[in-house]
Amino acid sequence: TTVSPNSPPATTSAVWPPTTCTTPLRHNVGSPPPWRQCGLVAASTISTRIKDGLVVTSGAEFSEELLAGLTEHTLEQVRSHGIRTVVFELSALKVLDRTEFRALQAIQRMLRVLGASSVMVGLRPGIVMYLVESDEDFSDIRAFRTLEDALRALSLSD
Repeated sequence: TTVSPNSPPATTSAVWPPTTCTTPLRHNVGSPPPWRQCGLVAASTISTRIKDGLVVTSGAEFSEELLAGLTEHTLEQVRSHGIRTVVFELSALKVLDRTEFRALQAIQRMLRVLGASSVMVGLRPGIVMYLVESDEDFSDIRAFRTLEDALRALSLSD
């Protein structure tokens, strides 16, 4: 992926495991999860800004806690940095259940209310088959096979 000289440099946040966190990672009832103590989005998610877009790359699995952090971070990035397009890069996901899929759809609806569009990239055929056979609604979903295809179609690459 290339970034034009006039655009801000691509920035990456939320790398796990943290390499610069000096906070001892403890999790007590009522305290933020360890990854939040270091200002990370989630334990297995990376977000990268490219031009006026945000690429959110998932790890191998989601959890309720991870999706909550992902939602908060993504919406804040859109609000504070003028992000116009969010690309959810999901090729590392091994499993995506109906509840997690619906959570992603909810994030996409929230993004639309904030004036940003979003797409999904890299869903595995087995996940797609499962969701279709489960009669999930794909009417609002815009998807691309690869990240490169999405970046080109969304004018986020040169």
